[in-house]
Amino acid sequence: MRRLAIAVFMMVFIAGWAVAQDDTNKTADQILDAMSSQVLGDEGVVQLKMIVYNKQGRSRSKELLTVIQKKDGIDRAITVFLAPPEIRGNKFLAIENPDGYDKQMMYLKGNKKLKRFDADSAGDSFMGSDFSMKDIQSRDSSDGIHKRLPDETVDGQPCYVVQTVPKPGKEDDMGYSKIVYWVRKDSMIPVKADFYKLGDPNTVEKKLSVDELEQRDDGTWTAKKTTMQTIERGTKTEIVVLDSRTDVTVDDYYFTEPYMTNENQLIPEFKKK
Repeated sequence: MRRLAIAVFMMVFIAGWAVAQDDTNKTADQILDAMSSQVLGDEGVVQLKMIVYNKQGRSRSKELLTVIQKKDGIDRAITVFLAPPEIRGNKFLAIENPDGYDKQMMYLKGNKKLKRFDADSAGDSFMGSDFSMKDIQSRDSSDGIHKRLPDETVDGQPCYVVQTVPKPGKEDDMGYSKIVYWVRKDSMIPVKADFYKLGDPNTVEKKLSVDELEQRDDGTWTAKKTTMQTIERGTKTEIVVLDSRTDVTVDDYYFTEPYMTNENQLIPEFKKK
């Protein structure tokens, strides 16, 4: 069983290794397998800037620290909001649930409440951004039907194109009628994705793009800037990676409710591997 995640918790940790391009017989499932396997390591920490633009082009920024952990086959991610001051100390926790909707909860320091999200909250915006709660939830690939489309180029780079549609009865779980990914052949990084409105497979609701790739010293490529656009609203959200590390380990405590509600501890403590 393969889990597919996009945006905040996957895209910032994805890093492609150079791969051979002898690919004429590669299937859609093989491409998605290779794409999903590019997430670096079992633990890591990344500092982000989230810039939200309204339809007039005015923007507001937030700074976040996200920690991921893969343990016992389960993906966990804790996000701590660092700025601006009015949201500093808010925390968001996501824990993969292989059997259903991921466990997602937000601690709002201002009113000292722990808000839990469920399937009915899937369309809610994540902190006023163009990413919804469904966008930052992992998806079980077996819930979709995958098809390889003709290859295309993006910014001059050859890409696989893969289309995913939900199986009957899984439409609400996926949240879209169709998703199309463009995956760079040289790194297996998804550099573009179109998300089609639920119930309307001919209308693109959102567009995701990787606008800046950086090659690390070890030869891997990583996404440094990612943008999600909401077409009808004319808004967009940029996610910029300020710093990232995968050579650290973090205690299980930071993925628990006691840490979420602990206002005396903001930044998780890390140990170098």
